[in-house]
Amino acid sequence: MIRETASLLLRGLQYAAARCANTEKPALRGLARAPVTDVLKAHELAKHIAPGERVLDIGCGRAERGEALRRFVPITYVGIDLARPPASAEERFVVFDGEHVPFDDASFDTTLLCYVLHHLTPERAEVLLGEAARVSRRRVLLLEDSMPEWSSLYRLRNWLHRVESDVAYASRQNYRSPGGESMFLTHAEWCTFLQRAGRFRHVRVEPLAAVSKYSHHTLVEATL
Repeated sequence: MIRETASLLLRGLQYAAARCANTEKPALRGLARAPVTDVLKAHELAKHIAPGERVLDIGCGRAERGEALRRFVPITYVGIDLARPPASAEERFVVFDGEHVPFDDASFDTTLLCYVLHHLTPERAEVLLGEAARVSRRRVLLLEDSMPEWSSLYRLRNWLHRVESDVAYASRQNYRSPGGESMFLTHAEWCTFLQRAGRFRHVRVEPLAAVSKYSHHTLVEATL
């Protein structure tokens, strides 16, 4: 009960910090009263995926992203995460240890890492990114919290998000806190981080402000 209450409080403070950081951002038609939905994000991801591709979603959570993606592009979807989703999940799903992706090299056309890497230390993030590149033939797509520069309000929001995750996932056996916000990277820092991995031919950052009332949602495409 204490953990759940603390988590709800931290989420509320995150929301307040993000709202304050975006007070001067003009409202978007159709989204002024609605949160950013997974379907909108899936639409942006689908623009980078060709019909018929095999797609791996690392850190897929409840494995609902596959259904959202197939609203826009026909794909074969596989999700992996630390814990198995509810029995009602219809997607193909694999449990993994958070570091070693249990598939052969070039098993998928596209690999997704959606709001995963900022929960890791830079060292662990680089290992998991390397695994994503290893099992991919064409590209790795990231959805991440990122900005050209972080304002003080957004730095507060990022800290609250990290603390919330530490509280919410403390009981999970495979969860290890990053101990800070070092993987909340700016746009330029993401390009540097991905290029340092040495596996990608091109890295492109695409802010999703056009479909979101919050400015921090960002898509990063790293092509192989």
